Amino acid sequence: MSRFAELATNIPIVTEKLACNDNIAKALYFNEPDFLSQAFPIDFNRKSLVYNKIYPYQFIPDIEDKQSSFITMDFEFEPCGSEYRYGHIYFYIIVHKNLLRNDTGMLRHHYILNQLDETFNKIRNISIGKLQSGRAKPFVFHNGKWLGVSMAYKAVDFQ
Repeated sequence: MSRFAELATNIPIVTEKLACNDNIAKALYFNEPDFLSQAFPIDFNRKSLVYNKIYPYQFIPDIEDKQSSFITMDFEFEPCGSEYRYGHIYFYIIVHKNLLRNDTGMLRHHYILNQLDETFNKIRNISIGKLQSGRAKPFVFHNGKWLGVSMAYKAVDFQ
């Protein structure tokens, strides 16, 4: 298996970690301000969040006026000497402006970013080293109806 293929096998690990984090899953699934106190339906399948609320590629869903929250991501690889390769994971958290306020004391996209960072910062089961968080950058689009924040993480792997 090529090194790029090995690094790409991390994509399902990343999406699973996002979907299995109760707080992230609730922030994405429920639109109510008290989303943390909501209970998932009995037949709820966390894997249903992938490709509906969590996209393992950079993507802007069809977001005309339906209020919702999403996480999309992108992966980038670069060489670092002859022995190692850096992998970058970019997360894009996108939230409709009407869903920003909630009961957590943070704006919804900041809350999701905080949970994402607690899930991924300095973990070791992706790449040979720890994931290191980078810079978070805010963004706005669709006439200010949608806001978000992006966060990059860097990982190291063998070439």
